[in-house]
Amino acid sequence: MFRLDTGYVELILKSISKKSFITVFLVILVAAGSLFIYRSTRPKKFNVVLVSIDTLRPDHLGCYGYGRDTSPAIDRLAREGARFETVISSTSWTLPAHMAMLTSLPDMVHGVVWDYIRLDENRVTLAEMFKRNGYVTGGVFTGPYLLPRFGFGQGFDDYIDATLYDKKLVKLDVLNASELGRTTPGAMDKTEKWLRERNSDKPFFLFLHLFDVHQDFDPPPPYDTMFGESYDGDISNKGMATNPVFKKMLPRKEVDHFVALYDGEIRFVDTEGVDRLIKILESIDVLDNTLIVITSDHGEEFYEHGFWGHHHNLYDETLKVPLVLWQPELVPQNKVIKGQVRIIDIMPTILDLVGLPQSDETLGVSLVPSFEGKMPDGGPPRWALAELFGINMNMEALRSEKFKIIRDNQKKKIEYLDLEADPAEINPITDSENNGFKKALKNLAVFHRAMETCRKSIPWSGDRSIQLDEETRQRLRSLGYVE
Repeated sequence: MFRLDTGYVELILKSISKKSFITVFLVILVAAGSLFIYRSTRPKKFNVVLVSIDTLRPDHLGCYGYGRDTSPAIDRLAREGARFETVISSTSWTLPAHMAMLTSLPDMVHGVVWDYIRLDENRVTLAEMFKRNGYVTGGVFTGPYLLPRFGFGQGFDDYIDATLYDKKLVKLDVLNASELGRTTPGAMDKTEKWLRERNSDKPFFLFLHLFDVHQDFDPPPPYDTMFGESYDGDISNKGMATNPVFKKMLPRKEVDHFVALYDGEIRFVDTEGVDRLIKILESIDVLDNTLIVITSDHGEEFYEHGFWGHHHNLYDETLKVPLVLWQPELVPQNKVIKGQVRIIDIMPTILDLVGLPQSDETLGVSLVPSFEGKMPDGGPPRWALAELFGINMNMEALRSEKFKIIRDNQKKKIEYLDLEADPAEINPITDSENNGFKKALKNLAVFHRAMETCRKSIPWSGDRSIQLDEETRQRLRSLGYVE
């Protein structure tokens, strides 16, 4: 059952000053059941590499129990480091999820929930925290939703575009070469170049975004047939996001084929991205002094709830992401943390591990205490709030380790899910008189008000709207996000 004392939290929310963000932060920690504050002081300066593999489902990785050998490099890092079993994103699409990851703020608070909004310059990003503390900061991105115009460049000394899209390709009617092409090799070339040429004795923070697992699923040989036989059907894997054939349930044969291609993309990125990264760090003699973090922004749906892709709903197949941490001096070996955590916890965890101060605005919590059993299974729940906005779309969800409630404000529909009895989320409880249903709905309302209070408590610089040029609009349209 949900155990949040909503009356107590409501009383606090009514009494706090809207100008006191720290007070609101403490309220959210109470609401999240996360009262552990842990700080480490380490004289040694560790480098950090944060790798976000776009659209990566954790249940398609070997270290999460998948039967196919899709991820030997990631599996190795998990064996030699720590793996979090249940990690919940802030949403089911790229732009706001990465903002939540890099600011430790839920979507409602950071505010970047539409294509035409950028991050406010007053928000503090993970890169800015490293830069303030003497790090050289670099980012390499491969997908259009990571463009600096959305605010992702804040805090980076170098923020490098590794997408394949350019005007020449537009003239050839290729709307999104980052989707139709393969960006990982080029991204790794630029990553290696940056690492070798940074010309500094300072420690570095590198954010690496790898896009190839995102549809279209078109891995190169031998990955295209590594997990499935040759396909003799007539459905193309090109333009999945806009191809109407994928909007209806495909036969099992076709689904299996495209899932095999998805798995091939994972193995391709694991080999050409993660494994190559490890080798690069080793070749420049910094691997032993580098914290590596592997995660994703969201998952992917293969008709589990009637849709193909993502950005449709807030079910677990698109909300769950992997989280693997590796650094022999900082992270315990072969550690599995089963309790639910959140994508907004990544930033404070990284800062804590390398001994840096936290941002005053952070709403996530450090997960470092879980290495020592201070957040044991069965302890206070860490709540995960997820939201989804879009064309004719306004949805929010609150998830604990046992239950989830999803409220679709557009369709006026509420689903209450017992995750222990129904982990696939296919039998929602719609009886509003159900005791768990009523408590969960009340908790969701409390969290919603708390997030609104947080948003109003922090300083804003003014207009954050942006105008997308036609090239960027075409890129996003081919991904299925823009009409």
